[in-house]
Amino acid sequence: MRGAGRSSTSRRARAAGRSPPTPELGVPVAWHPGLELEVDRIEELEAYRGIDALALAVELAVAGRIDARILGEAAEGRDPQSVKRVWHLIARFGHRAPG
Repeated sequence: MRGAGRSSTSRRARAAGRSPPTPELGVPVAWHPGLELEVDRIEELEAYRGIDALALAVELAVAGRIDARILGEAAEGRDPQSVKRVWHLIARFGHRAPG
């Protein structure tokens, strides 16, 4: 009986766009296409994490947008607190990336 329950759970999880619970984590893992933030919107967000975070986001943006991939690739050698603040901007004000 126990195997049948797992199979049913796995089918339901896949149908919902999630993986079944993993033994290592004990929870399902869901795919998220990520968030991105458009640079032309950044100026209105200064009060959230300060001018330095905004300046870094603008500096790192590619084609007028910044996302976790862009931020991660540029993070090495930068102040970790500044990188974290840019991530906060993306996470709080970003929108779902296409795809």
